[in-house]
Amino acid sequence: MKIYLYPRLLGLGMMLCQSCTLLSLDDPTQPVPTEEVIRLTSPAIVLPADGVSSTVITAQLGEQADDNQRIQLSTDAGKLREINGTDPSGSEMAIELGAGGREAKARFVAGLTPTTDGNLVAAVDDFSTTQSVVLTTAYPENASLQPDAFQVDVTVSGTTNLKVSAFRSLGTPSDGLRVRIAALPQDGSVSAQAKFDEFLELSNGEAQTQISPIGSGTGTLVFSAAIPIGVGDSLRKTVAINFQ
Repeated sequence: MKIYLYPRLLGLGMMLCQSCTLLSLDDPTQPVPTEEVIRLTSPAIVLPADGVSSTVITAQLGEQADDNQRIQLSTDAGKLREINGTDPSGSEMAIELGAGGREAKARFVAGLTPTTDGNLVAAVDDFSTTQSVVLTTAYPENASLQPDAFQVDVTVSGTTNLKVSAFRSLGTPSDGLRVRIAALPQDGSVSAQAKFDEFLELSNGEAQTQISPIGSGTGTLVFSAAIPIGVGDSLRKTVAINFQ
C-alpha cells in the first residue's frame, strides 16, 4: 500500500513549503495521483454551441489536499461564471474555498464554435485535471437578407452591403456555418453581375459582403442566400437590388 504525505503537513521541523508536490513514501520521485488532489465530478459536457446553453460543473478536492485552497477553473470552449450569476466572467475563474470547503461549483456556458475536443480544466497548486467538452452545431431556425440600399447608382460606382442575419429561439447560431450568396439577373443589362457567387461564414449570427456595380449595366438583380438549417438542409432568402 502506498502512503502519501503532503510535505507542508510535516511541520517546520521538516520543511517550510507552500507550493510543494505531494510525494509517495514508497518512491519519493513519484507524485501523488492527480485524482487524490483535485477532480472534476460533473457528467460529460455535451451542449449546443449557441452561446447560452449551460451546465453546472463541480471541482472537488481529493483526500490528499488541504482545506482552504484556491481552485482555478479554465476552459477553451466557452465561458465560466458563478452559478447564479448572469454575466460570464471569462474563460478563467478562481474560487476560494473557506474553512472546511472541499468543492467548488461554477456554471459553464457554451461558446459559439462547435468542437469535439474542448477542455475544462480544474487546478490546485501544481495539480490539474481535465474534462472533455463537446459542442454540437447550433443551426439557425430563421434568417433575413438585407441590403444597406435597394438602389445603387452605377454611374458613381456606388456600393451596398448585403447582410445575412440568422436567428434561433434560444441563443445564437454557431460560428463558422457557411452561407452562400449568389445573384441572377432579372432584367436590363447587368448580366455581368450574375457572376456574383460567394461563400460567407456566420460570426455571432451574422455575415456580410459588399456588392459593387460591374461596368455600366443597369437593371435588377435578385440576390439569394442559402443558410444551412441542418445537415444537408438550407433556408433560402432573396432580395432584389436595382442598379441604375
